[in-house]
Amino acid sequence: PISCLIFWTCKKISSTNRPNRLGTLVGGPDAMIELVRARVADISVRPTSMDNTGFKPKERVNISGNFFVGMANLYITSCDTPSVKNNRFETSAPVPPPTYAIYVGYCQLAEIKNNTIVGGYADGLCFTADTDSSCVGNSIAKAACGIYWYGANAMIKENTVSDCPTALAL
Repeated sequence: PISCLIFWTCKKISSTNRPNRLGTLVGGPDAMIELVRARVADISVRPTSMDNTGFKPKERVNISGNFFVGMANLYITSCDTPSVKNNRFETSAPVPPPTYAIYVGYCQLAEIKNNTIVGGYADGLCFTADTDSSCVGNSIAKAACGIYWYGANAMIKENTVSDCPTALAL
């Protein structure tokens, strides 16, 4: 397997020259995405088919303490035990905004905890075909739907949803 470390060099982008396309960072099997205390602007972070249980030592999905801004979002698919904690997502992007701030699809034992989401997302948090995942202590404001859940054995508690036409869709 190939291992690589990615360094981003960021510069301030004014609203007049903001990109109208979303960049993408994709991680798959035999990769690690440890995104901690970063400012992520206009990039979709997309871990897929990764194991965060420790069974596969070279695979990790830990997203913690980041600030996602603009059209940035998180789109996790087919991962085992991904961890998304203490992040902030804000968009004031022109139409169309990113569909979800955090999408978790076909995962098991995902832990989505203490995230703050503000802006015109279609869904603040979207879970599709998830099993045994938890959604705890998150705050969602100004999305069309705060939390969308389709799956089995959800733990949804201590979340705050405000200024959303739909708070929770099951």
